[in-house]
Amino acid sequence: MHRTLLTLLIAAVVASLAAGASAGQIWTDGNGDGLPDAVSFYGDLPSTNVSVDVWIDTQSYAFTYFQGWIERQPGCMTFVGGSYDISGGTNVPIDTFTHPARVGLGGTGYQDRHGVILLGRLTYHLESISSCCVVPIIDLGNPPYSILGNNPQGTYLTLKSYSGSCWENDGDATERKSWGAIKGIYR
Repeated sequence: MHRTLLTLLIAAVVASLAAGASAGQIWTDGNGDGLPDAVSFYGDLPSTNVSVDVWIDTQSYAFTYFQGWIERQPGCMTFVGGSYDISGGTNVPIDTFTHPARVGLGGTGYQDRHGVILLGRLTYHLESISSCCVVPIIDLGNPPYSILGNNPQGTYLTLKSYSGSCWENDGDATERKSWGAIKGIYR
């Protein structure tokens, strides 16, 4: 009895670890380093154009189609334009009409793509003097949302997200503050 329970427990733990390892991720990158943004960017707002890269990490999942949706704060910024970086399939026109505060990237016909992939770059015009953010949409109850799929296999993978990218007004600053300036070490 104990051996059966222990075997079932180990099998459940291994299954949960395997499921977590194959979960994909989507994030925005506002400073061009390819990593999820951890802090806000500071500068003179409004009337500034900013760009964000949209990245996915499929882990080991091989996809043949994708949808990546990014939402902006209404009244804070407007979408200016965008372009795809991903190639090897057919990318659909960038969607700015399905939902007024969202921009969608999508493509199909990929041959089992996987790994860390730059989907594209989106440009926004900041209009507000307050904090402005863009975030990936992953909530299945709030479509459209970001997803990867594989047509021959009939499978799909929802994506987890890191935080989005934010910009804040810091008055007269002309560049981001260094960590030392923020902590008061350097003046």
